[in-house]
Amino acid sequence: GMGISVVDGEKGLAKVRKHTHLVQTYLANPHLINNRKWDMRTYVLLTSTHPLRVYFYHRGIVRFASKEYDPNAKKGGKKSQFLTNTSVNKHYTKKGNVTEITWSFANLKDYFDKDWEMNKDKPDTKSISYEELLHRIERAISIVFLSAEQEWKRYYDGRRGPLNPEVKYCSNCYQIMGVDLIVDANNHARVIEVNGQPSMALSKDSKDHYSVTKYSMINDYVKMIFNPIKVAKILEDDLSSLDNQELVSSLKQSDMEYLLDYRREKEYQGGWRSVYPNDRHEDLHSQFLDLHKVTQQRRRVHDILMALEKKGFANSDESGDEDSATTTTVTTK
Repeated sequence: GMGISVVDGEKGLAKVRKHTHLVQTYLANPHLINNRKWDMRTYVLLTSTHPLRVYFYHRGIVRFASKEYDPNAKKGGKKSQFLTNTSVNKHYTKKGNVTEITWSFANLKDYFDKDWEMNKDKPDTKSISYEELLHRIERAISIVFLSAEQEWKRYYDGRRGPLNPEVKYCSNCYQIMGVDLIVDANNHARVIEVNGQPSMALSKDSKDHYSVTKYSMINDYVKMIFNPIKVAKILEDDLSSLDNQELVSSLKQSDMEYLLDYRREKEYQGGWRSVYPNDRHEDLHSQFLDLHKVTQQRRRVHDILMALEKKGFANSDESGDEDSATTTTVTTK
């Protein structure tokens, strides 16, 4: 929450123009739970920059403002009303216990699914199921990372030289990022920011949902990244089963290396949900790649990925359920 402030209208913005700021439109109509503002810290794993491969973890942390939200407050009101950062709001809890101002995703699932069951038959309902919320999260995250793919490509292309004319796109690199999202009153998920070094700090109780979420995420990340299984024959069988063999024959060596990594990760996906590639969002992603005028070869890899996803090779090990022991109750001071 350091350095964050809210300004009201053009006059308020004019006062800060003398200095450099990063400005975002303030979301005035957030979805409220118990009349409090909340957001989600999701953990996103990037395993390839070009072509993209990115996942988000099925466990995450729902973070609440410690005070009730006031939509009419000037300049957003108190920070404890409009900020959801645990670093700010823990000071308004008993002994700085972050579990008092956070939920697990299991809690969030219960909330959304109960609301959906109560309101799904009402005309013009805005309620959605938890699974639909996850799909909207996937879409929002995918747009952010697909937007960065061409910039990553330019970066690695710029590193080409006489000694490395076929520069790799950092195929052995990976990074966990913290992506924060907020949901508006119409239940649309919006990315607030991407944190390249999300905190791995635990709560005071190593067995509560806050700590277990991070333990679980790191465990599944290590198992997927360092999975030693050999998948060449598996990938060969997968590709030979596709209808468009002319498309398959157009793949280059670098494409095959990418697909081998893709297939290896799918052998142990654990709780990681695929953001890209993901055939549920094929139309959106195809339009996005066309908008960015990607190369014909990149588009071919995309088409292969979509065909593989539709065959069901990629989703057999996805998990979305959380241990009910991780649920907790949010309280206020």
